[in-house]
Amino acid sequence: MNKANSNTSDLAFLKVIARYIKSWLIFFNERFSPLTHIPMIVLFCFGTATFIDLRENLPKIYASVLAFLFFFRLRLFDEIKDYELDIVINPTRPLPRGLLSTTDLKFGIIICTASEYFFLHSFLPESFRFWLLATIWSFFMYKEFFISSLIKPHLTTYATTHTFVTLPLTLSLISGMNENATIQENDLYVAIGAWFVFNIFELGRKIFTKEEERSEIESYSKIWGQSGSVILVLTHSLLATLAFIHAYPFFTTTLPLYIPSIILTVSGLFFLFSKNSKRGSIYRLSSSIYIILIYLLLTVSPYMGSHL
Repeated sequence: MNKANSNTSDLAFLKVIARYIKSWLIFFNERFSPLTHIPMIVLFCFGTATFIDLRENLPKIYASVLAFLFFFRLRLFDEIKDYELDIVINPTRPLPRGLLSTTDLKFGIIICTASEYFFLHSFLPESFRFWLLATIWSFFMYKEFFISSLIKPHLTTYATTHTFVTLPLTLSLISGMNENATIQENDLYVAIGAWFVFNIFELGRKIFTKEEERSEIESYSKIWGQSGSVILVLTHSLLATLAFIHAYPFFTTTLPLYIPSIILTVSGLFFLFSKNSKRGSIYRLSSSIYIILIYLLLTVSPYMGSHL
């Protein structure tokens, strides 16, 4: 009789664990889709590796795993911070509908942070110093630098101080892949370029047409106007290009690095002057594609540089 009760209890426990794992998989698919995030992160790491002339793939794969864990942890931070607002405007997201709790996500943050540390300790030990800096910055981001009431009303400042975490993260990946904790001047330009690129990703996703604007959602198009916000994104694009060009070892001509900015410019003009009802979503998509395209060009450039 006791044995039967024990088996029943074990089975019930396994079902609870299975449901919990399923909930995390649903969250992962909905809020950090592998179909979009994995290619973006892999290209980010492989493109960054180009600047240190790294041809071996294994360190790039290690860097991609570390970056994936890091960015997933940032996603967990954002879900917790947005929870109260999401209850009102995004009730179908995993947290508002009760799929997981904020406590579950905090547990996930602990697991991710520990996993990052043990992974880099095993495979990318030279990345530790800058990873620690990036991690400390990310936790300050999570607490909104303890000046939430001061920084939140300034959306652009809020965003760019958060995306700044990509600068020490990039230096961490370079150090780990290069097996050298010493950072060169060119590495700083690569990291600054990465910061500008991720600003484009962040700024571009909150630019809307007048018909798309919602009173309860802040946007850069509300703050800067449609023209101003497009110019803001394009400025970051040109600054990223100049930073990469300064550090770039392969292109015999730097013109290909301007291609993503040209596409962004065309998309911006379409957004501003077209009457197409989809122009807002097209522009936001182009700003997301920018990060993929710029790092794709950097990734393939060592194999085509002599032909450019």
